[in-house]
Amino acid sequence: MKGHEAGAATDVGKVRDHNEDRSLVERRRDTLIVAVADGVGGAQGGDVASEAAIAELARAYFDGGGRNLAKDLVAAMKSANTAVLGTAEQRGLKGAATTLVAAAIKGRRAAIGNLGDSRAYVLRKGALRQITKDHTGSVNRSITRFAGDPRGANPDVFVERLSAGDRLLLCSDGVTIHLESQDIVPLLSSGDAETAAHSLVSEAVQRGGRDNATAVVVIAAPPRRRWDLVVLWTTFVLALLAIASTMFYVSQQTPH
Repeated sequence: MKGHEAGAATDVGKVRDHNEDRSLVERRRDTLIVAVADGVGGAQGGDVASEAAIAELARAYFDGGGRNLAKDLVAAMKSANTAVLGTAEQRGLKGAATTLVAAAIKGRRAAIGNLGDSRAYVLRKGALRQITKDHTGSVNRSITRFAGDPRGANPDVFVERLSAGDRLLLCSDGVTIHLESQDIVPLLSSGDAETAAHSLVSEAVQRGGRDNATAVVVIAAPPRRRWDLVVLWTTFVLALLAIASTMFYVSQQTPH
């Protein structure tokens, strides 16, 4: 199976004076990890928090061995929480925090985790479904879970099996405060992953841009074609024959 396609886009919006969102698209070997972090608005050092969370998430996940997508993702998100706390203490940024939504994808399997109100959606055959649930209070919509929490991180994790052509969207609330599900579908469906991400962010900014807006889009790869498998196995068999022929030649040249 060819690798899943991924693309990202971000914009400061029309109100904020700097961008506190950060995103991640990183592929190593057969695993793709993507994420969005939104520095908590009004908190000191939101950009520092989101930067620290994203950097530690990638490091911790790929250092974890990759044996279990969901467990490794939870561990990496908890490590990101610790990293935000440590960075905030070092820089004297008390209360620095960030949301975090992340997905680890290997083959058809995907584990998606979240802290806060940055969301994950999947678009399958024209139908959009929100995977994550916002961690927000019922009164003022302030987030109740986040990276940088001294009480510890407790991410929700969801496991999905991706089908060819599925489109996975991770985004900050700068996108979803302006776009409803019916708005997201045509934009997420447009073009390749990079184009879709830019379309979503651009539309959110055009509709007000009240916050930083960031989107990461992953398009699930089609299954490997039968002909590709034939070529792969033929190459493998020829390689084995070449090795066997070389070993036989060397053995014949060796004096007895």
